[in-house]
Amino acid sequence: MNRLEADKALREFRVATEIVAGMRRLFGRCPELAGFVVHEADGLPVPVERNGREERLYLAEIGFAPRLGAEQHDEVLCEIARVLAELVAERPEAYAMLRGRTFARELH
Repeated sequence: MNRLEADKALREFRVATEIVAGMRRLFGRCPELAGFVVHEADGLPVPVERNGREERLYLAEIGFAPRLGAEQHDEVLCEIARVLAELVAERPEAYAMLRGRTFARELH
């Protein structure tokens, strides 16, 4: 592995570590959240500005246990969107690492 490859791998590792930490905080603050999937599509919620053009992430297959009322559901969705937006704002390369990912609560 040359120097450039090693630097890239280190940057990706750091971003992945920040994503994991952000998800642990999210699931810690939202004990009823079981999991969710992050997708990419135009015209859907959670706009993210990247490279001078708008690209969008959206949430799908959001699971709760137990089921939530509409107000609580909306609060958790806003919290997920906030965490994703913060991750991408702090580390733009996180955008590519979030797309298509499924995040689920760890059960022990």
